[in-house]
Amino acid sequence: MITESSSIAKGEGVTTDAVATEARVQGPSIAIDPNEKHLATDHLLTDLKGRAISSAFVTIAAQGAQVVLQLASIMVLARMLTPKDFGLFAMVTTVLGFLRVFKDARLSTATFQLPWSCPVLSF
Repeated sequence: MITESSSIAKGEGVTTDAVATEARVQGPSIAIDPNEKHLATDHLLTDLKGRAISSAFVTIAAQGAQVVLQLASIMVLARMLTPKDFGLFAMVTTVLGFLRVFKDARLSTATFQLPWSCPVLSF
């Protein structure tokens, strides 16, 4: 509902000027509307190649560090545990690895779906 005291009735925030509308359509050389400044992505295009290369190196370094830490933890556990306990650890780790793959494949939703909520299996 628009009342006389509302900002729309007073004409605040509403541009009816054809020049202002045309200025927004022309392109990025015109000032960005204050309401849309948070959605602007022009600043992301500067040095895109350099940022992509540096982020690739960061990702590779993080993956390498993860592999090294996992290998180190397995080596420490192999020295600390008895062979029987380390074998149990290896079996549990393998099963958990498969479960992690299924979780990432979004099968958890399909696995735990109730039969009466599935249109194909409705009774």
